[in-house]
Amino acid sequence: MKRKIQVEIFSRESIERLLLEEVPENVAVISFYDTPMIENDPYCVPVAYPKDMIVYYSQTDDIAYECLGQRGYTEDSYFTDSNEMAKFILSCADKGITKFICQCEFGQSRSSGTAAAIAEFFNHNGDDIFENDRYSPNQLIYDKLMRALVTQNFLNQIKL
Repeated sequence: MKRKIQVEIFSRESIERLLLEEVPENVAVISFYDTPMIENDPYCVPVAYPKDMIVYYSQTDDIAYECLGQRGYTEDSYFTDSNEMAKFILSCADKGITKFICQCEFGQSRSSGTAAAIAEFFNHNGDDIFENDRYSPNQLIYDKLMRALVTQNFLNQIKL
């Protein structure tokens, strides 16, 4: 089932610019947006992708391990949709999608943590993203998504 998968990392601004020029085909998108902290917070509105694109939206704040408690989270209560995201990723790969766009507000942390997990799971090269100075992968996102991908993949194999 594992095949070579491409990942690209975008900020909100860069993906919105790209969508004005073209709508990428045969890709799946993972799009992060924040939990509102103030009324009408512009960071809390998901990117409006075209209806024909395959998109998984995740309302997940960008939080580091050491800051979980300060924001009222535990490791279990943060990024609670990691299993659903893993199912989405595996389902897309099973359907022949070989490219994922990972997007968050600034294209540096949540999206790069997700891209690193996808790249590591399928291609064993997630370290390339961690070693790239352009990104600061969210370690919590990476860890939880990697565990979920491995678990969901195992469960899928049992069902066969």
